Amino acid sequence: MELARCAVQEYLERELLTREKGLQGVIFALQANFGMSEKRTVELGPRAAQAMAAGRMSENERRDLLRAMTEDATRNEDIHDQEEADESTGRTAD
Repeated sequence: MELARCAVQEYLERELLTREKGLQGVIFALQANFGMSEKRTVELGPRAAQAMAAGRMSENERRDLLRAMTEDATRNEDIHDQEEADESTGRTAD
């Protein structure tokens, strides 16, 4: 019985790596019958990582971080607005 179970698991794992379509059934079978699970990783940029760490920051550090993030957002918005204005007048930035 254990040999058959291992053979099925090996087959499903091979299908997961080689099959191009219809993976949902393979994934379900591996999760339901063999205890496998999906792992998702999220990568944060440096500002987002700082914001996540804000709980460990002092009030002044949080205020400084918020000020820097607001300045960055405003700067990016100004650049975007200027690019839109240039496009509407037919000018391009050199």
